[in-house]
Amino acid sequence: MTSYESVHDNYTIKWRQFEDEAIQDMVQLDHRLINWPVVYVLSSDKEVYVGETLDYAKRMRQHLDNTQKQRLQLTHVILHDKFNKSACLDLESMLINLFTGDGQRKVLNANHGIVDADYYLREHYRKIFDDIFDKLRHTHHLFSQSKSDIENSDLYKYSPFKQLNEEQEATVTSISEGILSRINDGQTDLREYIVEGGAGTGKTILAVYLMKLISDYTTGNFINNSDDPFSDYSLDYTDDKDYQQLRIGLVIPQTSLRDTLKKVFRSVEGLSQEMVLSPFDIPKIKLDEKRKYDLLIVDEAHRLNRFAAQANGSLLKKYREYNQRLYEEDDLEGNQHNQLDWARDCSTNLILLLDRAQAVRPADIATADWDDAIGNAKRNQLHFPLTSQMRMRVSEIQRYKQLIDSIFGDNPITDEDVPDFGDYDFKIFTSFQEMHSALSKREREYGLSRVLAGYAWPWISKSDKSDSAPYDIELDGISMRWNRTINSWAHSATAFQEVGSIHTIQGYDLNYAAVIIGPDVELDEAGKYRVNRDSYYDRRGKVDNKLANETTSPEQLRQLVANIYKVLLTRGIRGTYVYAESSGLAERLHQIQEILERRKHLA
Repeated sequence: MTSYESVHDNYTIKWRQFEDEAIQDMVQLDHRLINWPVVYVLSSDKEVYVGETLDYAKRMRQHLDNTQKQRLQLTHVILHDKFNKSACLDLESMLINLFTGDGQRKVLNANHGIVDADYYLREHYRKIFDDIFDKLRHTHHLFSQSKSDIENSDLYKYSPFKQLNEEQEATVTSISEGILSRINDGQTDLREYIVEGGAGTGKTILAVYLMKLISDYTTGNFINNSDDPFSDYSLDYTDDKDYQQLRIGLVIPQTSLRDTLKKVFRSVEGLSQEMVLSPFDIPKIKLDEKRKYDLLIVDEAHRLNRFAAQANGSLLKKYREYNQRLYEEDDLEGNQHNQLDWARDCSTNLILLLDRAQAVRPADIATADWDDAIGNAKRNQLHFPLTSQMRMRVSEIQRYKQLIDSIFGDNPITDEDVPDFGDYDFKIFTSFQEMHSALSKREREYGLSRVLAGYAWPWISKSDKSDSAPYDIELDGISMRWNRTINSWAHSATAFQEVGSIHTIQGYDLNYAAVIIGPDVELDEAGKYRVNRDSYYDRRGKVDNKLANETTSPEQLRQLVANIYKVLLTRGIRGTYVYAESSGLAERLHQIQEILERRKHLA
């Protein structure tokens, strides 16, 4: 006789066909399925739903009455004699995120109600959860990858099912309340929100979360969810309002991050890859459909462009054309408006997520424009700062950022500049070979450990993708090429043998980042940081904007290149390794190392 349950040391997994008769039979054999906290998984080959309940039998009847859930084929229920509500909520949230990261099935859950709260014996339960995951993967074939591989994936990291921190939740609550209220009232004038935060403060996570949240509200997916922290803010559903026809979009300026988020959006119910836009997609809704976005979110908004030379001539032609069509007699030459203007003119609710310190090219929206926008947002109480660090596990994160500022500053490093790194693995290397060897060890231990560098070497191998392609960078007897792909480079098969650039890694996390500070930066005779323009090979990163009659000054280039290195030096979750080619910068880094070693000796 076929067994429909597997009993383990301290828990049981039961499974049946997702049908009324099969579920009734299972309930009759175990009274806990009527009055006990459990976690369950409903699945088919293409879709999955995870839930927790105190009354499994009742909850299954509700799901069987749901048209969407009727497509599902199997039900798995996880039972434990010592499960409580908190443990079940924790396991539910973990499984939802892991299913999203695995990417094999579309996740049907809503993202509100996700819980990451502490509770009694949490670490004990989480060891059990790891075992449950292994059984669901190997015995029940619900997962295709290991837990560590899933957690290192971009699908997992950008999952909309993340528990928000207090700062993020307050921001989401305020913004979603305002947007839903305006939609209910039919307001069509522009309201512009600005979310401002440094590297690692979770701007992209917040953007993805908001997209899923608002999408759920427009489809009514939030109704009857008792765990919804935003349940007080709902849409006024009436016969004359079809909220499913609302248009929402997420603009991602960087090609790599945009492609990653399209993959995430394909794997989550209520989202679609068509919602993920490039800046050049923004005007289409107004020009082709004669309407505006009801909600437009722009992530990495500091990478929006002014009118300038583009990667190819067709984009420059399109830029002019859009300006001429959108603004007609106000922009006859097609060069007076920028992509920020497009976002404002093509939406009724606009959310801009930005970090002015991450602008890396002269063509990015000017700092003065952002100063004006932020000033207006503050006056209208529509400015939301994010300060809590979510990426780097540095005990004194603000002092760490100040240290980076000091590296690219004009003064020697002092004891006061160097933070307490705690358990964060920060190391200075005088040999690239030694740094690469240390990184290899971290790659074996944790995975997702990569070499990054400023654009201080020409991209010789760009047009040659063969194994015999020339090497771009040679240091200490080690030869490496620039990243062969832009899309999801950090997860590509050859990534560890390559060097990632700012355009490949901005917006992404690594476990370990090994950063080469190249000969594009140096110290002058007075000990002040400057850019060696001849050794900086990003042509669009230093070129004058002749189309706008603007020159890239030495001071502007100095700031842009410093911004690049600051981004690279804030990618590592567990650790950052640093090596400098320039003798002056190497000496400055050596000052940091001396301070760290002296502290270690005194301790």
